[in-house]
Amino acid sequence: MALLPRLRWRKPRSCEILQFSGTQVTALQLLQNEFSVRHMPLVTEEVNVIVLLHSLCRLKLSRWAYYKSFCALSRCKVVVVWHDTNIHAFALKRTLEIPVMCIQNGIRHDLGPASGKGFFSALKSLPPSINPSVDDYWVFSEASRRLLESVISANFHIHGSYRGNEFASRRSSLHHSEGKRKIGFIASFPNASEIPGGHILKNSQPFLRRESKEISYEDWFRFDGMVCKAMARIAEELSLDCAIISKRPGEDTSEHRYFSQIIETASIPVIGHEKGDGYELANSFDFLVATDSTLGYEMLGLGSKVAFVSGRLNSLGVNSREMSFGWPLNIPDHGPFWISTTDEDEIVDFLRAFVAIPDSSWKSTTSEVIPRVMVVDPGNSALRKCIAEYVGRRA
Repeated sequence: MALLPRLRWRKPRSCEILQFSGTQVTALQLLQNEFSVRHMPLVTEEVNVIVLLHSLCRLKLSRWAYYKSFCALSRCKVVVVWHDTNIHAFALKRTLEIPVMCIQNGIRHDLGPASGKGFFSALKSLPPSINPSVDDYWVFSEASRRLLESVISANFHIHGSYRGNEFASRRSSLHHSEGKRKIGFIASFPNASEIPGGHILKNSQPFLRRESKEISYEDWFRFDGMVCKAMARIAEELSLDCAIISKRPGEDTSEHRYFSQIIETASIPVIGHEKGDGYELANSFDFLVATDSTLGYEMLGLGSKVAFVSGRLNSLGVNSREMSFGWPLNIPDHGPFWISTTDEDEIVDFLRAFVAIPDSSWKSTTSEVIPRVMVVDPGNSALRKCIAEYVGRRA
């Protein structure tokens, strides 16, 4: 991030929905067929001089007064937070006179950058005068609601994944291979340009922090390597095609660099995708394997066969169930499509049994658990209806 934000001199354009944070409209573009959507960058990203002067004329000089002026000049009807790990979003409601709505866009844990705090720790450290809140919080599931309501006041709506719901409305059917079946490991690595030295293997530089514990790049991703090796063993044993699903397109991704340096996974193809296209790619596999991937949960809700292998924190010497499947629900450590372990042979046995689950019994096997960890509302009908009510009521 630049030390100084860039300046903009043009008055904010009128809109119905104002996206909080970002210098362009991102995922909320999917709402533009029904509503007018603009963006309100953070003051650290971009400062609109017209807005700043508007705020100063009212003898107010603070980020909150600036955001209030921005909303007034844009004449927006509702503020929608897409980047829901920005803790400033949860202080907006005390300043604005219009609704503030938040959309969950990823599985949440209390992990932070090496130099900072995790999401929940940061919220808990806010001054007592700030009660983290929004009017509406659209979350993935019962599990998400239980986790987030412990630190945020809101009217919680369980509606699933915003992007996943949009994909559900246009997907024709689940994939079933006519020939050799396919199994894919969902990887979620940082951009290579963001990694000191560009490589993860043997990289002892700090990557994340959990409370006072620093975790290096190599230590964090070692678990992915072990799970992928187990998948490769099962693929060979059961004559399955296998691949690694990368978070980004290109042949020189951090996932490709990492897995190509491990003997057991070096020959596995790494397939990338453009942002937002991961659903199409993941849908082309008969079986998916994930550790703590948001895409894994989304595909599970969409009906794909997904195996979850937890145990990353335990592999790091952290005695916690925080990143186990379905946290914080009271779900056993082992089930038909999930397991918590740090042993490669146990993962192989688990994946063998997972692949053997017949299509005819998949729904009955999973029907009680899946709706508790990810629901689906094709086309985001409930969310769109709520926005329409806000827009109409305040027109």
